[in-house]
Amino acid sequence: MFVLGCDVSRGYVDIAVVNERGELVLPPFHADDSAQGESRIFQQISVLRKNYPQETVIAAMENTGGYEANIAQCFRQHGVPVSVLNPKSIHSFRQLELHHAITDPSSARDIALFALQHPDSVKVETEGTSERALKRMVRILDGLSRDMTRLKNRLDNLLFTVWPELLSLTRGDKPRWLLQLLLQYPIPQKLARGRMSRVTRIPGITPDKARNLISLAKSSRGSDNHPDFAPLIVYLATRLLQAMDQEKTLRKELEQRFQRIHPNCPLPTIKGVSSYGAAVIMAHIGNVHRFHSAKALVAFFGLDPLVRESGDLQHRRHISKRGPGMVRRVLYMQCLSMCSDQNHPIGRFYARLTKQGKPHYYAITACMRKLTVILYAMLKSANAFDLNYEDVPKALEQSERDRGQKKLRASQNTYTSLALDAPISIREAKRRKRIIELQNKKREGPQVSCDTSAGSCPKNLNEVTFP
Repeated sequence: MFVLGCDVSRGYVDIAVVNERGELVLPPFHADDSAQGESRIFQQISVLRKNYPQETVIAAMENTGGYEANIAQCFRQHGVPVSVLNPKSIHSFRQLELHHAITDPSSARDIALFALQHPDSVKVETEGTSERALKRMVRILDGLSRDMTRLKNRLDNLLFTVWPELLSLTRGDKPRWLLQLLLQYPIPQKLARGRMSRVTRIPGITPDKARNLISLAKSSRGSDNHPDFAPLIVYLATRLLQAMDQEKTLRKELEQRFQRIHPNCPLPTIKGVSSYGAAVIMAHIGNVHRFHSAKALVAFFGLDPLVRESGDLQHRRHISKRGPGMVRRVLYMQCLSMCSDQNHPIGRFYARLTKQGKPHYYAITACMRKLTVILYAMLKSANAFDLNYEDVPKALEQSERDRGQKKLRASQNTYTSLALDAPISIREAKRRKRIIELQNKKREGPQVSCDTSAGSCPKNLNEVTFP
């Protein structure tokens, strides 16, 4: 087998061909992302197939955010399987092999060597044009949402000195009636001289609201209440209205395209998952068989816990937040709607966590992870969502088995040495002294409390193992 390691850049690619022993079969060569460059690539491939007719050829390249799409499509059209790899894996492999010199040819060879030594990471995918268009549309929507947030912040900053009274009426949000009002009356001076009949023509403004707005304009105390700032406010309000209209159109198109591409997708059968949310999730997942388990999908969404503990060093645990942040925002809003329904499995799970004293965001994050596991199971089985799936005997048996394994792991990790004669650090000695004090007080009977904010003292006395 020959592996073509491709280091893709904007407009060109460097290719290194290695055999199964990791040896270079051909010197690394350079080709442009053009018809002439394509002919040069497959001229070299034709030589390989002619000299080694029994060997298979596969191309491996990093995900570069879209620059690799044309090269990958050319390989597929000429019958060469393509595997798009995670750049972080290639970076870690290069550090492991102590390859400090980074050039385009050496990067191409590292990609080929990684594909040879880690065949489990090499997955040949055939993503269709419709799926790529769906993914691009989701990314454009994400960028448009970020642009709207920036525009709102700039308008807030400007209104704070020009018309601060408006900020008290719309805290954080910018409704359409407010933007249309700013187009006609960008500064308080203009609205103070305006007619109420004209103000009420704006959709969303009632006579009482118009009377209140005119009164606020007459008594405005903005320091920059001057006509020179009117064009800036009109510009930001116009941009925001255009962005809102574009987002509405793109969302509608995204939902329609999702229903055409995935007509039998089971995700919308979950109460609380809209067509828009399902489209965003499916656009990022693609083929669910890329993920070997639900934990892999949880890690892909950045909902896996990030644990950093070594000796005395103990960082605060939190989720990794890797992967697409847009999916986490969608999952968060979906879980919020589900938590209010006590008949929903997510709602019951949230209620159980909050009853145990868990904070809101802690419980919501756990619900997001649980929802991700449910989505993975539905996509793998292609079954609709069952609201009472937890009551099935098989699910009850699995839940009981998981709880038993969790207790077993906890019991195996409960023993901690409390000897103070070991050459330990000052921090570790203080931690052991606190545990000894807790043990002594527990033997005496009265209930005590302990400061666990630093993570150096157990939160539950039952977790302490007596020597």
